[in-house]
This record gives sequence, structure tokens and C-alpha cells, in this order.
Amino acid sequence: MVKDGLRVTSIERTLAKRLTTQTTLVETAQRHRGRRGAPALLAAANGRPVRSDLERRFLAFLSDHGLPLPLTNVYLGRYTVDCLYEDHKLIIELDEHGHRSAHAFEEDRQRDRHHATLGYTTIRITDQALNAAFAVQLGTIVLSP
Repeated sequence: MVKDGLRVTSIERTLAKRLTTQTTLVETAQRHRGRRGAPALLAAANGRPVRSDLERRFLAFLSDHGLPLPLTNVYLGRYTVDCLYEDHKLIIELDEHGHRSAHAFEEDRQRDRHHATLGYTTIRITDQALNAAFAVQLGTIVLSP
């Protein structure tokens, strides 16, 4: 594939051809923490796909605050969850304003109840909630043993 006149390849292909290692990609992303693209590189290197700008911003937010990255877009039960901290049985659902109908709102609550029956806690956040107070609260949960 060619982008901006340069030949490029996917991370998956680069790893498969052994042109680099996952460890090297993760180390590179961590060295450049806070720079544009570092969270996406780290997420991709760790096999964490992102599906929206809010997910990218959330991963950047976590990186900027020194918080561990969750698994993203993984199946849990019969649903896909946005972010999962499996060790803490914590789901983070990223909700953008204005894209949810009343039906979708109710479906989200049904998903949350389903995950609760599996022993998971769901926190729903918007981009406005990505602030220092939330970083402290989340850190209290995901940095505890």
C-alpha cells in the first residue's frame, strides 16, 4: 500500500514478516507517550482495535495519565464491550452525545444488566468525563491489586 508517496504496511504484516517485534513497537509507543499517534500505536501493538475517535481519545487520555490500557472491542457474553479491564471485572463503555436513540439507550441498559449477571461493573462515560477527577477515580480501581 502507498500513503503520501511512501510504501507502508500494516502492523500485523510487519510483525508477520518479522521486520520488528511487538516488544519494540510497545517500547517505541511508550517512549513517545503524549505524542500524537503513540496511543494508537500502543493499542495496535497490543492487539487492541479502536472503532471511534472517542476510543482513540480515551486511550490517549489513559496514556497521558499513566493508566494501564484496557482490552478494546472484545466479546463478553453475547455483546462486544468498548473497554475491558478483565482483572478488575470492569467494563468502560464510551458514549458519544447525540448518537443514541431511546431504543439504543434502553439496549445499553440491558447490556449492562447482562454483564452484571456475569459479575462485571460497567461505567459509562462521555468525552466530557475525561478529566483529572475521572483519572484519579479510574486509577484507584485499575491500579489496585
